[in-house]
Amino acid sequence: MTYLSVAELSRLSGIPRTTVQRWLKEFEEFFISEVKDDRVVYAPRTVRTLCWIERRRAQGMSMMEIKSTWIRSLIRMAIEDEDTVRRLDNKNGDLIAETARLRRSSDAWAQKCTDIFHRVQKANLLQRIFKKW
Repeated sequence: MTYLSVAELSRLSGIPRTTVQRWLKEFEEFFISEVKDDRVVYAPRTVRTLCWIERRRAQGMSMMEIKSTWIRSLIRMAIEDEDTVRRLDNKNGDLIAETARLRRSSDAWAQKCTDIFHRVQKANLLQRIFKKW
């Protein structure tokens, strides 16, 4: 993954460099960063987050309101992920039960087919015996 410098973030987002620097410090926990060659670089999705912050500022939200909105959205996503996992676990349990039911049904059909096969063989044997008489 290619990480971006502050100048590149500014250019890609259209937000002034000084504002980008201020927000990177203010919202440090929002961004994924690395240190490369003695400078901090940021993940590409930082541009999207900076634009998100800019839209909230344009709506007149304070920095604290923006942070709380961000945290609430993270919590909501975590809860939705947990619900999704729970639903998948339930679906998995349903599929396991259905598989077991189909296996039992398949075994029953296999037994019936075996019984019919043996009856046919027995009938053929009886036919051959009675033909000889």
